[in-house]
Amino acid sequence: MPGRLTEAFPGLWRRARVVARVLRRKRQSEQEQQQEQPEQEEQQQQNTTVPVTKKKVSLEDRKLCEADDVEPKIRVNTTIQVAQLREEMDLRNFEAYIIPINGEQDGYTMEAEDRLPFLTGFTGSSGVAVVTTTQQAFWTDGRYFLQAEDELDCQWLLMKSGQEGVPKVMEWLKEVVPAGGKVAADPKLVSAETWKTYNKELAASEISLVAEETNLVDLVWPAEVRPAYPEDPIFIHELDFAGKRWEDKVKEVREEMVKKGADLLIVTSPDEVAWLLNVRGNDVKTTPVFRGYVIVDRKGVELFIPQGKITPAVDLHLNVNQCNDQECVSITAYSAILNRLRALELNPEVKKVMLPKKWSYSDGASYAIYSAVPEDKRLVAVSPVLLMKARKNPTEVQGMKASHVRDAVAVISFLAFMETQTLPDVNKIVKSYTKLNVKMGSSTEEVNLNSMSWVPDMMLVPNIIFSASEHHIFYNFLHDVTMPLYEVGLDYRHGTGHGIGHFLSVHEGEDTAAARHLTACTRASVTL
Repeated sequence: MPGRLTEAFPGLWRRARVVARVLRRKRQSEQEQQQEQPEQEEQQQQNTTVPVTKKKVSLEDRKLCEADDVEPKIRVNTTIQVAQLREEMDLRNFEAYIIPINGEQDGYTMEAEDRLPFLTGFTGSSGVAVVTTTQQAFWTDGRYFLQAEDELDCQWLLMKSGQEGVPKVMEWLKEVVPAGGKVAADPKLVSAETWKTYNKELAASEISLVAEETNLVDLVWPAEVRPAYPEDPIFIHELDFAGKRWEDKVKEVREEMVKKGADLLIVTSPDEVAWLLNVRGNDVKTTPVFRGYVIVDRKGVELFIPQGKITPAVDLHLNVNQCNDQECVSITAYSAILNRLRALELNPEVKKVMLPKKWSYSDGASYAIYSAVPEDKRLVAVSPVLLMKARKNPTEVQGMKASHVRDAVAVISFLAFMETQTLPDVNKIVKSYTKLNVKMGSSTEEVNLNSMSWVPDMMLVPNIIFSASEHHIFYNFLHDVTMPLYEVGLDYRHGTGHGIGHFLSVHEGEDTAAARHLTACTRASVTL
């Protein structure tokens, strides 16, 4: 691709090479300094006996927080929200409360679940906050260091995950919460695997982890400003695009259940629910999924979904309650899922319940789902739906190829326009880009120029080069476009490639390609 781009847009790539030469010299100089540093440190150790201590993260590390500083326009003061949350914590004798970015269902957060942005002001896609009785801390990864610095008010400790001297969430909590203290979180928002890890670490310091089912942020989030859950009905993903009947998918899932010895499977991820039943929704702003759980047993399928989501067409598609000699689906209220699982205690016919484990981009079942299943009946394994979904059938593969052709037109138009720009209006460009061709929309929102997810260090240089990652949702594909960076001597703090869904999520297991994590799938999956 770089060779073709060089021929098509010589001006853009000439400027890119200039930047590359500068950055390569800078990188070479840094490497030489790093080679000299161990010798200097060894000499210092010989000359002194004073132990070197790591610098602790403090509020003094925050930028533009002095009285005479002009604070960023996007900074949000959340003093009132945090104070109200502490009042709720005090009523329950909690020393700390954990607020993850997650919604109730595996990796998907709806606007009604934007608790982290409400409490912190942070609008990125990765983060976790912890509020104690006297401090408040926020963790995020390298894509969002700059953005978090600008959006968080100056009372938040900014924990730059992975940086030297920065403690992990549990490490910090063990430092600031006394033995005998209580740390709480909403079990619906934390994966079972993460919860068990947290619990083990805290217990070692005699700190309790409390599963508080009433979300404390919800108690302080005024109903008049909190977005409502979407009421849009779900719709059919037609066989012409899906390539396989949902009934056949369920049959294959049951075959996998038999191999594992499971009597019942719980499908907790919205994209897996949507893929399995060949339906889609509009509950998440940038991904065609909806709130819902599915239970598959040896005889039937049960869909847990909010009221009003099933249209007559979908009712017919799913053969709702028409279970004579065909596969059918029964509909149950979304909120009934936990009680349904707890009732398995009284069902001797169900001996093993398969719960999805953390795998690739999927966090697996939440601790709320996990703990509702009787302990002796739990069977934790990689979701068979996740693996089946990753293997694209011929119809899906053909749709992806066709979408690549259509999206190529958009990419070429985008680059041609960039050739004429000196300091581009990025959001205007991206919006014009996403209007090209017939598709559902874009799975990214407006560009935040302080987000490493969009602009790596030294990347946005007037009249030189621009790079962005853009995800496009077509009826028969989802396309993720990332402009080449490393070819011109640039690096970035996020992954390079990952599995792509078929009219579903931009992040799909089981393929990932990143500096610290690489998995490869030999089946018919698609990675970009």
